[in-house]
Amino acid sequence: MGKKANPVYIGLFVVAAIVIAVAAIVLLGASSFKKSEIAVCYFKDSINGLNVGAPVKYKGVEIGKVKNISMDLAMDSRENMIVVFLDIDADLGVSEDWIEFVKEQRRRGLRAKLNFQSIVTGMLYVELDYFADIDEQFSIRHENDSLVEIPVMESSLSDMAKKVEALIENVSKVDFKKIADDADALLVSINSKLGDIDAKAINSEVLATLESVRKVVSDEKILKSLENLNGLISDGRDFFTSTSKTVEDLNSNVSETLSSLNRFVENVNTIVEPNSAVRYEVSMLIRNVSDAAISIKSLTDFLERNPKAILTGKRVKGE
Repeated sequence: MGKKANPVYIGLFVVAAIVIAVAAIVLLGASSFKKSEIAVCYFKDSINGLNVGAPVKYKGVEIGKVKNISMDLAMDSRENMIVVFLDIDADLGVSEDWIEFVKEQRRRGLRAKLNFQSIVTGMLYVELDYFADIDEQFSIRHENDSLVEIPVMESSLSDMAKKVEALIENVSKVDFKKIADDADALLVSINSKLGDIDAKAINSEVLATLESVRKVVSDEKILKSLENLNGLISDGRDFFTSTSKTVEDLNSNVSETLSSLNRFVENVNTIVEPNSAVRYEVSMLIRNVSDAAISIKSLTDFLERNPKAILTGKRVKGE
């Protein structure tokens, strides 16, 4: 007959199994208990580098992840859109209705845009921010009572990728082998030209030229001429110094003369003023001279008519 099982061990085993099951549920399935909201974005350009699970960030803070990526195909158009579903954390302090909240925020300029997680890896993430102005016009492709759309702001990533591809293509067209062959041929030509140069003859000519220069510099006549030139420069400097002094003196005299002339003009102006005493006296003098001239003219006229009056004097009426 076998030994009876210990109930304590059985109980401990059951409790341990329950604890392990709860821990597995918490660790492996915690995300399924996390409340979230769904939003959708429609991208027209390539989203190469954006994968499911990529972060969704607002001003650099991760607030969700990319939940799903699909395509919105149109048979009669080339404007096929890439549909990206965003799983946004609902524990962000959004107290009102989620859909109405997003509608109000997109009216205020909320937009979605692609950005690089790393330029090296080329991985992308979805960035949410107020990229547009308030009440700026936008188009809605599809939304309903249970799904709200966030408009997309065009980014420069697509243009950058095209430019990089064009650059790579242009670089690939460069014939580096031909460039290397041309460089080798140029070096060979330079070496051959250098080999043809008579370095010894050139060195001799340079030395001869230097010797001629040394002789010219050490010539006593040239040294004497340089001394005379220095003396001439010194005399010229003295001449200009004295001339400058003379000009300064002349300028001072001219200033004094102009000052005296100004004083003279002021005196003349004072004399010729209408109410000046000098002008009145000059006027009286001119009047007296005029009266005297008139008297002399009358006397002259009388003597011409009566020459004897010089001897007899002027006759009085009645004589």
